Amino acid sequence: MNYVEILRMRRNLIWLAGVLGALCLIAMISLNLNAGGMHLRMGMTHSHFDGGLDLAALFGVGVAITLIFATIIGGTLSRENETPEMIRTKPFAREQMALSFFLTDLAAILLAFVITCALVSIVLLDVCAIAGIAPPPLRFGPEAGVILTLGLGVAFMWYALVQAVSAGLKGRGGMVIGLSWAYFTILVGLAHATFLPGFVHEAIMLLNLLNPLAYMNSLTSHGDSLSTTVPNSIFALDAWLRAAIVWAISIAACVVATFNWKRLEF
Repeated sequence: MNYVEILRMRRNLIWLAGVLGALCLIAMISLNLNAGGMHLRMGMTHSHFDGGLDLAALFGVGVAITLIFATIIGGTLSRENETPEMIRTKPFAREQMALSFFLTDLAAILLAFVITCALVSIVLLDVCAIAGIAPPPLRFGPEAGVILTLGLGVAFMWYALVQAVSAGLKGRGGMVIGLSWAYFTILVGLAHATFLPGFVHEAIMLLNLLNPLAYMNSLTSHGDSLSTTVPNSIFALDAWLRAAIVWAISIAACVVATFNWKRLEF
């Protein structure tokens, strides 16, 4: 039923792996040059990894790339609107089709995260080899768990919101994706602005409730512990609560997208 979507996601993942792989290869070649190798051997020791390597940093890079990937594939339903209606020998309800698209895309988002982390890990292993030290043991701390859950939730929330807005449009998914980056970034900036009147700031905060970046912005690290109630964050809420909120909004946005897409059925 969604074989075409599976092919689309496979193509997108191949492009992602190819681009990231090329960038990682360039980085490894640069690091293996004599000047880079000498610098690493002189400045990198086992003391840099006392207690092991926290996966929080690795997951942070993975989430950043995954967030970009999730927004790029966010116009699935809008893209389907560009094709003429088809007569199926075994018709499927649009709700069932939309759900299959969402699950396929969510799987692609998770695979994008895994691919990114795997490629970055290869670069880290190369760095250790150049520095002449053994790869450090990996440590899965509480911060890594929050970044994984909240970060992937933010990525899927952004994807779902793009779907909700573009599902009723024909061929405007790319435009919605581009505008979403500008809109969400500006909202984050205005939330921290001190020159706005009180009522304007309250309105901005209200709009930020549906801003994925607003929930990610308050994720800050202090040493080995995770600060979950940062005063200068947009939403000073517990990190796990923010993760639950973004996943709940994601599901709600997918429901809105489904009904918005169903309206085009005739």
